[in-house]
Amino acid sequence: MKDMEDELDSFLDRINDGKPFALSRWGDGEMRLSKGLEFHRNPSDIINNRLWDFDPSDSHQAKIANLICESLRYEGEDLFWGIPCPKCSVCYVSGQEQYDLYENKDNLTFASIFVNGNHEETQRRLPQVLRGKEVIFVGHHSADVSRLPFPITKHFGVGTNAWLNDSEILGDLKEYMRDLGESTAVALFACGPLSCYLITELWKENKQHFLLDIGSAFDVELYSRPTRGFHSGKSGYGKFCEWIIE
Repeated sequence: MKDMEDELDSFLDRINDGKPFALSRWGDGEMRLSKGLEFHRNPSDIINNRLWDFDPSDSHQAKIANLICESLRYEGEDLFWGIPCPKCSVCYVSGQEQYDLYENKDNLTFASIFVNGNHEETQRRLPQVLRGKEVIFVGHHSADVSRLPFPITKHFGVGTNAWLNDSEILGDLKEYMRDLGESTAVALFACGPLSCYLITELWKENKQHFLLDIGSAFDVELYSRPTRGFHSGKSGYGKFCEWIIE
């Protein structure tokens, strides 16, 4: 059985040891995209809280959703997928369907790898392993990356509903990474479902960098306020998922 704390340590150790990998994650939002299910949110919440929504009846949205879903199904060497636990007594969503999708089960891990019970360890150790490295951040343009506990070399800003409007940023990322030559960078992604697409496409082309979907792990620093319950000791705070296979 996988252990959340051990999984986090293993990925951070790989960064320390200079062994590149890509780690993409998907949860209930991406599940809705993959199933073509409407995901409605209040427009003011979308703007004020940098959230996203999905209307499958819109042909353009359906087309981009398919692009995201294709990336979710991709498998490659040293590309890891964080999924909801296949079966877990503390989760309200089962990831059994996602688990069954992938052939290489060894490359599956927890969708909550950087949050909930692992939040404090991520806050403590990730800045340590990033020390002295070139770090790229891909997230909302309003994020204040200067408040992160590690320096950011380059901030690629995206907007609200980035999955729908900002997929073209992939070209800028590819060009930037090509210009790095033989240097290795750590790219941190916090742009919802778009992260899945960008990480997959970048990994297909270049496997010399570290690509991590950190999601909301550092939102308190980036936006000067909690955006998830675990940031302030509520909701998933302290919750360690169980990796139970049926």
